Amino acid sequence: MKIKKCVYVVMFGLAFCAFGLSGIKLVSISRTYEKSEQEYKQLRTDVVLMGPQQAAEGWLKEVNPDYIAWLQIAGTPIDYPIVMESGKDYLTTGFSGEDNIAGTPFVRRAQNAFMDHNTVIFGHNMKNGTMFAALKKYLDTEFGLQHPEITIQYEGITRKYRVFSVQLLNEDDGSVFAYSFRNESEYKQYVSQMYQKSLVQLADAPPADKKMITLSTCHGKDKRLIVQACEEAGSGEQQF
Repeated sequence: MKIKKCVYVVMFGLAFCAFGLSGIKLVSISRTYEKSEQEYKQLRTDVVLMGPQQAAEGWLKEVNPDYIAWLQIAGTPIDYPIVMESGKDYLTTGFSGEDNIAGTPFVRRAQNAFMDHNTVIFGHNMKNGTMFAALKKYLDTEFGLQHPEITIQYEGITRKYRVFSVQLLNEDDGSVFAYSFRNESEYKQYVSQMYQKSLVQLADAPPADKKMITLSTCHGKDKRLIVQACEEAGSGEQQF
């Protein structure tokens, strides 16, 4: 009986230690996530304090010369600067240049951002709901109808894009990332295919004479979530 009692005590002790270590790990992860988002909370505050957006844009470029635009989806946590891919690894580098588990939304350097027919923006799907995590909500039609617009502030102009396609793709499927097209006919065919492949119907088929953006993030272990939006008529005229 004494031996059996000792075994129980040892097993309980090991289980308690494992629980304690697990709790410490969870706290550490939570603090890491909180720290990663704190940088962007402070950045948003600083941008507001800058006053006129032209001044804010100039300041952002001073902080990080790779800055190209600001991305926002009203009613969601998505409210971040966008950078152009450079020598830094923006999957693990924050906007200020320091290590950040959330990284920074970025456009690949091969692109002419917002001038190409399709500008592809990559961002993490963070477990605490930050960065591009909210994009998965577009798999719900009702959410998409309530949040139809994506705003890009680029070179002193506010551009509005309307969501028209939401897709879940295999990680190795890169067809959606096309951004250079031989002619307007090829681009029109691409836009039509993206619209038809959408898992939810959020808008009418977009016009093929307008530029578009593609937001991309991981989904699960081997999937990629894609949200595409087409520039709205009259967009790009309002100074900010």
